[in-house]
Amino acid sequence: MRIKFSVKALEGISPHSAKKIYAYDTEVRGLVLEVTPNGNKTFQLYRWAFGRPMRIKLGLFGEISIDAVRRMAAEKIAMIAQGQNPQLAKQEARAEPTFGELFAAYIEKYKKPRRPKSWEQDQNNYDLHLAGWKARRLSEVTRDAVAALSAKVGAKHPYLANRLLALISTMFNQIHNIGIAYDGPNPAKGVQKWPEQKREKYIAPDAMPKFFAALDELRDEATADFFRIALFTGQRRANVQGMRWDQIDLDRGLWVIPDTKANRPHTVPLVAEAVAVLRRLRKATDGPWVFPSPFSESGHIVEPKKAWKAVLTKAGLTGLRLHDLRHTLASWQAAAGTSLAIIGKGLGHTQVSTTQRYAHLDSDPVREAMSRAIKGMTDAGNKKKKSP
Repeated sequence: MRIKFSVKALEGISPHSAKKIYAYDTEVRGLVLEVTPNGNKTFQLYRWAFGRPMRIKLGLFGEISIDAVRRMAAEKIAMIAQGQNPQLAKQEARAEPTFGELFAAYIEKYKKPRRPKSWEQDQNNYDLHLAGWKARRLSEVTRDAVAALSAKVGAKHPYLANRLLALISTMFNQIHNIGIAYDGPNPAKGVQKWPEQKREKYIAPDAMPKFFAALDELRDEATADFFRIALFTGQRRANVQGMRWDQIDLDRGLWVIPDTKANRPHTVPLVAEAVAVLRRLRKATDGPWVFPSPFSESGHIVEPKKAWKAVLTKAGLTGLRLHDLRHTLASWQAAAGTSLAIIGKGLGHTQVSTTQRYAHLDSDPVREAMSRAIKGMTDAGNKKKKSP
């Protein structure tokens, strides 16, 4: 049966009770509609190629338009003309890894071994924003798709959009190192990142007296000391929470954190103010933890949000996070003219670029030092002029 394919013409073909019926399109040679005895209608491309007859399934009638199926048939015919086997290409596409398989390999073979403290954040971002792509073949995760995702997320959350871009990019960059067979491009490459406003809050000089007064008035003295140690050491909240007495040498004024965010130990010099607080706590606490808590599963204090809010309210501070105590110490050091290398060493930074955010704060002491030097030069020059 040869007919010009149209919806009306194909709907009018009734199935035979005992055999399949084939209708051939008069517009595209080899385009066929197969009608089974139970009434299923399937578009196929029938061609003699590579020394044998080939039937290539294109789609079901009713699910794909006639114009679309003609275009598909023409694409397959072009492939055959160029010596490519569409059936083999389809098999290869089925064998291509999925985005979900890539992510699973990335987490188990790359992220967990290298960054055991942060893989859960990647997992959370994937679950919330990327899991919809898990069944896609890697070649279907295109640059346009990544750009569209970034545009959608970044409209409200630019920082998150950039983290997703970084995650996708790293996954594809590590693809061969984690045993995924795929040679396609990295779809995140070239997608423009969103500008980020660096949030650098710290306690300014005029607010510092109020902050210490609020700590002194806090009902729970141990929690107030937790805030003091966080400020005096400049260390991350999680490290201060998990501070243990066997990590501290009060006589030498040292605290050795065995495992940090960078997955390495870090030695923190303890200033006199920190040592004084710790000596007071040592007399008042038993057990391994510097800041014990009977209410937590870990046995030590967890982030005391209510107490922190009370301190901020009393001190008249807004928008300050507990982590900003770390920024505060670094900012005051920079303002005092401390080199970025020394600041980074104290904070446990592994890269100078991480500490660079505080560079703008040390302009005043640099200016003062330059002024002193120039004054010395001019004073010396003036003395020479006055000499006979």
